[in-house]
Amino acid sequence: MESLPKSFKAVACPGPNQGWRYLTRPLRPPNPAEILIRVHASGICNSDHFVQEEKWSGIIYPRVPGHEVVGQIAAVGEAVRQQQKIDGTSGASGGEAWEGGRFEIGSLVGVGWNGGYCGRCRYCRKGDFPGCLELQITGINHDGGHAEYIYAPANSVVHFPPSALADASYAQLTSLLCAGTTVYHALRTTPNYAPGDLCLVHGIGGLGHLAIQYASKLGLRVLAVSASPAHASKRGVALALGAHEYLDASIPAPSSPALLSDSETAQLDVDAGAARLAEIVAAVQAMGGAQVILATTPSSASVNAIIPAVARNGCVTVVATTDGHVGMDNVALNVRRATIRGWACGAAGETEECVRFSCAVGIKAIVKEWKFEDYADAYRDTMEGRPEFRNAPCSGGPPRQLLYTEQDGRIPSFLCKPENRHSYSVWRWACYLQVLSRPQLSKPLRLCVSASTHNDCGTVRRLSNLLINPIVTSSPDALFAPWSMAKQDSRLRGLLDSELG
Repeated sequence: MESLPKSFKAVACPGPNQGWRYLTRPLRPPNPAEILIRVHASGICNSDHFVQEEKWSGIIYPRVPGHEVVGQIAAVGEAVRQQQKIDGTSGASGGEAWEGGRFEIGSLVGVGWNGGYCGRCRYCRKGDFPGCLELQITGINHDGGHAEYIYAPANSVVHFPPSALADASYAQLTSLLCAGTTVYHALRTTPNYAPGDLCLVHGIGGLGHLAIQYASKLGLRVLAVSASPAHASKRGVALALGAHEYLDASIPAPSSPALLSDSETAQLDVDAGAARLAEIVAAVQAMGGAQVILATTPSSASVNAIIPAVARNGCVTVVATTDGHVGMDNVALNVRRATIRGWACGAAGETEECVRFSCAVGIKAIVKEWKFEDYADAYRDTMEGRPEFRNAPCSGGPPRQLLYTEQDGRIPSFLCKPENRHSYSVWRWACYLQVLSRPQLSKPLRLCVSASTHNDCGTVRRLSNLLINPIVTSSPDALFAPWSMAKQDSRLRGLLDSELG
């Protein structure tokens, strides 16, 4: 502990319905079964409001929220060290620290919603750790990650491979620990589907934009449905993420809004929204129904309206925390032999499976990075529904923009190398992640086409189709395709108009 500071800063809620406060806490050695982690980024989840609004019983204040934590091990508890000696894992060398529960100083790790389990109850004895009768929730039962350091039970710590940072930032990795593992395992455990079956992803936000990617990579035919008129660019984003089809569930504004009261306007919106979703359900049923439905929107009314799109023997999984009751007419449910279920984050082992899959196939979260000092603004942005999919305060330095550098306006050329990209990572991700990460750009965007990408004719051809007057070169330094004329391309116009104004 000699090289560590004597104290650290944390963001805490001092009591129910109170504002956030920055606290200074002493940095003690970890308890025997704990891991001390230096936090680099901690994502904000909508459920963080459980702490401020006391939506969970038994919260002891002041409480530090945050259950999407990525950082490096700073110290290891004595019991953990001794167990590693017994297991013979502490001296292992070579390879990536995945198997064997190895905890080494400096290792890249994370902490998710599941903040530890007892290991003794009937659920734990069956391996169902999320069902533990004494389950601990990170940021609820003990302090979370919106701090410079976090103390985490060893059995809650998720190992990342060092290669995880090859083409992702700390902030992007945070989303895998909550939204990512939730939708990934919701899909993996869904019964009765086969590659090529229709998967309807309802809502394209923090959960939905990841659900589209996982469903596509798992071989499903993805239909994305969004009802966010303020984000007209979500059509382009959904298709770029891997959706095969998109249906817009937004509704037009009333023709004479000045003649209507607020309550009348609200009721019209509800009626029009229900009618539009009914049209979408009819269209999906005409396609044979959706074998898999992932409901990622918090609106229970919208979820209830989309459930009838489920196919026979299909499954609806509600992964969002909705604002009311969710269900379906039981006659239709019985006739179709359909399933409606909920799903929550798994334990560390399940999350590690999600991380391995995500790194292998190139799953990317769209995350806006914030300074640690601006946590209150980031939290407000999330709760008001204005984030660019996910928000993550970062400590230990200024936020890092992986795909766009303000100094030279380039996408780093290493993203174009074959060993660091997958089939879509160059030509799809580059075309919209820059835009989403920099909503207020003062100069044209430029896209890097490196020598290694030039050798992949298929990638260059697809990339060229998305740009106006692309410049392709085999020069090692690479040239750049001007983006200032991109609004002439109808495929990008909606995206650019929405995000750049």
